[in-house]
Amino acid sequence: MGRFESRLATSTDESTLYDILYEYVIEQNLGEEFTNSQQNFINHFNLGHFSALLTEVIDETECKREVIGCAFLSFPYNYIAGRACFLHCCYVKPAFRDHGLQPELIKLAKKVSVDKGTRASVMTVCGKDGTFESALEAEGGINMTTMPSGPGDFWEMQNHSTIPEFSDDDYVIREGTPEDLDDVYALCEKLIEYEKVEEFVSNTKEEFVSDGGVDEALYGTVILEHRRRVDDHEDTVIHDIIGCVQYSKMYHALKGNTYYLQGLYIEPGHKGKGLGKALVQAALQICKDRNGDGFIFMIMTENIVSQSLFKSLKGINMTQSKHNVTSYLLR
Repeated sequence: MGRFESRLATSTDESTLYDILYEYVIEQNLGEEFTNSQQNFINHFNLGHFSALLTEVIDETECKREVIGCAFLSFPYNYIAGRACFLHCCYVKPAFRDHGLQPELIKLAKKVSVDKGTRASVMTVCGKDGTFESALEAEGGINMTTMPSGPGDFWEMQNHSTIPEFSDDDYVIREGTPEDLDDVYALCEKLIEYEKVEEFVSNTKEEFVSDGGVDEALYGTVILEHRRRVDDHEDTVIHDIIGCVQYSKMYHALKGNTYYLQGLYIEPGHKGKGLGKALVQAALQICKDRNGDGFIFMIMTENIVSQSLFKSLKGINMTQSKHNVTSYLLR
């Protein structure tokens, strides 16, 4: 049969990459979610928007190589961990699944991730190939749908964004600036406590502020401000930051250039006014203006408010769908 080898894909592999990705799409019945054209895929790969891994079987007697597996990586920003790796569309052809190739792909992905300076990896697995789940658990991966702190669901959304239909003189929604980041981090700390994910935090406040405050910022923010007048000083208006959402550029092989939305939080005293939806819509519009083809986000299963919000925006819960997408955290 020959020997097996896993490696980083190069520009000479571009067409082969798309072909084996299509095999994965067919097996997992992901045709409706597969909106990335071959031309866009190849252009994005050559522009370095994502990395890809290939597994080959090599017949040295006949000098032949056959691609039998793949995995795709992009590197979004996560306010909990800093720069992270998103590993997805991992696939080994059925005839080769009993040869222990899945762990080799995951180990190579972890090495590439570390070389990129990431601190954590999230891998998504569709339900029809349990071999990757076993390999991830062997590598110490944490199944995010069964976490003690509360399960999380993996969501996707096409870019159906519209300009927010929101008008309230007491609130302002705007793009964030580096000067906002101390306040944004304070809101993130409240969200971390609310979602009970303190054990996963490895990003410090100083790193968070630094990563978002440089010219080539790793993420952006959209800010919700409350305007209030000071007693006895009607002409003095104070703008308090009481909500935010963050976005980070990433890549999804099925979608193209996507954005990772995270860190949605609004102070409890301001909920129930439609501010969350307006804040997310503003973020969607900003990402659309930056040529985002879709969105990825994780939502705690018990967070009914956020689940309802994103469903109303035509988001799809891929964990609860027929695809049974499971997310694993690798640290």
